[in-house]
Amino acid sequence: MNMHILEKQGCFSCYGATDAEAPFFISLAWRLKKGQRLYHCGHETRADGLTTGLRLYSKDELGTWSKVEQDFTRSCYEPDIGVITLRAETDENVRVLTRARYAAAMAGSLTVNALIQLPDEGAVVLTGGYCPRCGSAMSDPDRCAWDICPSCAKKCDHEYKERLAAPIGQPAGFRFVCRRCGLFRRS
Repeated sequence: MNMHILEKQGCFSCYGATDAEAPFFISLAWRLKKGQRLYHCGHETRADGLTTGLRLYSKDELGTWSKVEQDFTRSCYEPDIGVITLRAETDENVRVLTRARYAAAMAGSLTVNALIQLPDEGAVVLTGGYCPRCGSAMSDPDRCAWDICPSCAKKCDHEYKERLAAPIGQPAGFRFVCRRCGLFRRS
């Protein structure tokens, strides 16, 4: 699977890297709907600790999923939910998949932003959520956690308060954080 971050659009694009993966994404593009939420239900890691797989689940209008090629699994604790596993092989795809995993964890789910259906190729474009103020898509895990996009956060009348915070990739510690938008005050 290939996965890219579309920074300006606030999205993650996912599509098959090989001819064998193309049918999975074609069938996935046919089954999902724009605006459908895919909930985080686990991940797979390599021996070195890097995330190589992201498991997501969703219900369709009937509450069931048809079999989707080789990546389909049936959940044993909720039989009407299908689990989609997105797997990454290259280091770049692992980095993007890890960011998508953090966005899903912070937002509670990933939302289908667009579906691309071509005769021999399919793609799914996912986002961590939409800003409630302006409606733009967000892919940054910190922005998904605070439910505000970067442009709206810049317009915020900041009200800083010292609190324990752990930005992604940094150790936890006391920092001055805006209680409205979550931006850190620069020292």
